[in-house]
Amino acid sequence: MAEANKKEKVEIKGQEPEKTLQERQQEFLNELVPFMAFKDSGKYKDDLVIIVNGKTWQIQRGVQVMIPRYVYLAHKLAEKQKTAAARHNQALIDQYRSREPGLV
Repeated sequence: MAEANKKEKVEIKGQEPEKTLQERQQEFLNELVPFMAFKDSGKYKDDLVIIVNGKTWQIQRGVQVMIPRYVYLAHKLAEKQKTAAARHNQALIDQYRSREPGLV
């Protein structure tokens, strides 16, 4: 009885078995995507280092490279967080400056 309840993957000749959602997600995240890190002669001249779950990627700035999508997404989210933090910091500075005359 227990064996009858188990789902078996049926392989049709000439076709690959269907992939599970988790396998498709894994493929999507591991797919290589083009990426080029911004480069200038000031703050953004050194290589970009991205670390995801203990794996490290060192990316040369100004050169287009192929990286896994999950590395690109981690970098994109980190940049978004930096932007949000800078906005929040500026809002706190502005708030302090508006109240500063009353503090003295």
